[in-house]
Amino acid sequence: MSFTYTKIEQEEEASTPVLSLPIPPQQIIEPLPRLDESMQFQNVQYITSGTHANIYKVELPNEETGETVVLCLKIFKRNAMLPYELETEAYEYLAHHGVYYWIPRVYGTAVRTPAQWGLDKVDGDEEGEYHGILMEWIEGGEWLSQDNLSADHVVSFVRGLVRIHDAGVFHNDSENQNMLVVPGSDRAVWIDFSCARVDATDEDKDHEMEYGATHPVLMVRLLELSGA
Repeated sequence: MSFTYTKIEQEEEASTPVLSLPIPPQQIIEPLPRLDESMQFQNVQYITSGTHANIYKVELPNEETGETVVLCLKIFKRNAMLPYELETEAYEYLAHHGVYYWIPRVYGTAVRTPAQWGLDKVDGDEEGEYHGILMEWIEGGEWLSQDNLSADHVVSFVRGLVRIHDAGVFHNDSENQNMLVVPGSDRAVWIDFSCARVDATDEDKDHEMEYGATHPVLMVRLLELSGA
């Protein structure tokens, strides 16, 4: 089984102009790749659960290189098909426009039983099929707080939201638990696009930008850093 893994170590798009660009209506957005059926996950570790999905930390061995890659697996609950569809659509738009640094890199999707995912059960169910998204594990990532936020992180969060909007995506859920800070770097990552929309109006995006850029935690931290 061959697997291509790309680790995000620096801001790939730092030179990209921060502009609000119109999305051509005729563009073709490619679907996310389907995971190979032979892909077998190891050491599947439950991390947390949200309204729509469970998050797992998994290991994927690469037979060609002998290396083991740590990844994030998001398995959606049986009653969460709409959030799954919204999230995959958002990631398709973001991948089309080359937005990677400010979101987890996504490797593909699949529909599997718990056993095929490497689990005994999902939400008490051993038999059903569950939709999942395999993505980058943000090593060292922490939920946004006043204690882990630097001035560079503030700038990165705002820049990331601009790039997400430029890709035609409205995140629609800019809460602390959907914003990861990577201590020791300037990387700030927007996660959980299960409420996202690609048909939002400019007014929606302007409102989100205003809130995201003036997020209470971001603003308090900026004031602390400035000595105000």
